[in-house]
Amino acid sequence: MVRIASGRSSVSALSASVWLVLGVAGVSAVAGEPPRLIYLSMQENYLAAQENPPLLPHPLVYNKRATWHETLRVSVDATFPGSVASAAGAASESFRPAMVRLMRGAEPVTLTFSVADVDQLYLAAVGRQPAHGSACFLNPRLWDRQGRCQELQLGGSIATGEVTQQQAQPVEVDIAGQSHRGIAVALGEINFQLDRQYERFEVEVYYEPQVGLPPYAAVDAQPICQRADEFRQTFTALWERVAQDFRDRQSQIEMECELRDGIWNPYAPAGGGASGDYYLARCRERLDLARRTLALVEPLVPLPELAAELAAFTERVDGATDGLDSTGARELFAQAVALRRR
Repeated sequence: MVRIASGRSSVSALSASVWLVLGVAGVSAVAGEPPRLIYLSMQENYLAAQENPPLLPHPLVYNKRATWHETLRVSVDATFPGSVASAAGAASESFRPAMVRLMRGAEPVTLTFSVADVDQLYLAAVGRQPAHGSACFLNPRLWDRQGRCQELQLGGSIATGEVTQQQAQPVEVDIAGQSHRGIAVALGEINFQLDRQYERFEVEVYYEPQVGLPPYAAVDAQPICQRADEFRQTFTALWERVAQDFRDRQSQIEMECELRDGIWNPYAPAGGGASGDYYLARCRERLDLARRTLALVEPLVPLPELAAELAAFTERVDGATDGLDSTGARELFAQAVALRRR
C-alpha cells in the first residue's frame, strides 16, 4: 500500500527607465496592431490536415455561429448527439456516469450512483501520463439489496482482470488529519463485476499532486478509455477549426483562458462554455493587473484620464452581481482586456 502525506502620445520624451517600466508592465507601444493567432501550433496542424485529412473516429459536424463558444458547443452537440448519460443507456437505464476534472489542492468530490441494473463498474483515470499522478478513488463502498456495505478493493471477490501496480494500487491518503483508504488509478481503467447484485455505489474522488497536471476521474458502467480517446481526437479537430475561424484577439484570449482552466472537457461530450461568474472573476483579475500597472507607470508619466476611466469602470464591475449571464460578463471582460492593454 502506498501512503501519501498530504500611454501617452509623447512617448519620445520618456526616459529609458520609463521604457523599462512599460516593458515590464506589459504595456503595448503599438496601437492597432492586427490580431495574432495564439494557437500557432494549431494553425500548423490545421494546414497540415488540409493536405492530409486525418481519419477521425467520428465525422465532424461543423456549425458556425456568431461566437466561437457557441460554434464549438453546437458543433460538439451535432457531432456527438446526446450526452454521456444517454451513451451509457445501453449498459444501464438508471446509472448515470460521471467524469470529474480533478483539481490540485481541492477537497475530495463525493459521487453517488444507482447500480441496481449495472453488470460491470469501471473506474478510470483519463488525460495524463501515469507519472503525473493518479486519480484516487477513496472510501469506495457498495450497498447490496439488504443494506449491507462492502468496501471495493483491488483483488477482491468482484475485481476482474489482471491489474499491475503501474496501473492501480491500494492507497491511503491523509486529508486534514483524517486517513482515507482507497484505490489510486493511473492512466487506464479497472473494472468490477457487479452482476446487478448491488443497489448503490459511493466514492470520493481526489488528486494527490505528484508532477504535471491532474487527470480526470471517471466512473461508468461500460469501458471508458477508448471512448474518451476517440472523443479527444474529434474534439481537438473541432477546437482547431474554431481557432482558425475566430482569429480576433478577444476570441483567442477567451479560448486560451477556457482551455487553460479546463472549462471544456476534452474527453467526454459533457456540455461546455464558461459561466458569467467565470468571466466576471477574470474581469476583476484584469482590472487588478491594470491598477498595478498604472501604479508603476504614473510616478513617471501621470495619466489622470486613464486613472479616472479605470476607477469608473472598476466601480461598474464591482456593482455587477454574481449570476450575471455569460454574454454580459464576456462584454465586461473584453472591456477590461482593452483597458488593460491601454
